[in-house]
Amino acid sequence: MANGKLKGGGYEREISKKLSLWISENNSEDLFWRTQGSGGRHTIRRKKNRTLDGQAGDISSMSTGVSEEFLKYFCVEIKFYKDINIWGIVTKSKSGLLEFWDQAYDQALSVNKIPVLIVKQNYKPPLLISSEPFNRYMELLGLKSELEVNLFHKKIFIWKLEDILGIDPNRFMYVIRQEN
Repeated sequence: MANGKLKGGGYEREISKKLSLWISENNSEDLFWRTQGSGGRHTIRRKKNRTLDGQAGDISSMSTGVSEEFLKYFCVEIKFYKDINIWGIVTKSKSGLLEFWDQAYDQALSVNKIPVLIVKQNYKPPLLISSEPFNRYMELLGLKSELEVNLFHKKIFIWKLEDILGIDPNRFMYVIRQEN
């Protein structure tokens, strides 16, 4: 288990750097960083009917400005596993991807934000999974999802993370500001 936690924490730091470089147009790699306790602090406080919005999700903003604004809209959950059980979508198995999505969705809902799940399986490219209105933003930016899936009462949309990071971050934030 310790190796898995190290792997997950390392991946959260890697994604934090990638998102920082993307949103800053390669000017800064430390605008986002791993949330203290990897979001666990928010979960524990929530069980006691207390909130800690800035601690929801796996990444936090380390700066004022665009990273803080990004997290005003999105709650980001990050997972890296040997097998994400993508087949769980078909079999409706509540392990792997569906379990990760439920966690991301519930945590985002608790702070009134849009869920964003970044998930990676060994030897596969990372995926970004979200719901509406994230899909609407992407369509306005000309990026269609790779896959749309109806899950029980929710629809999810899946993109390759590299495609999202290929979008001009200024256009991305402009669309979000206009839509909110």
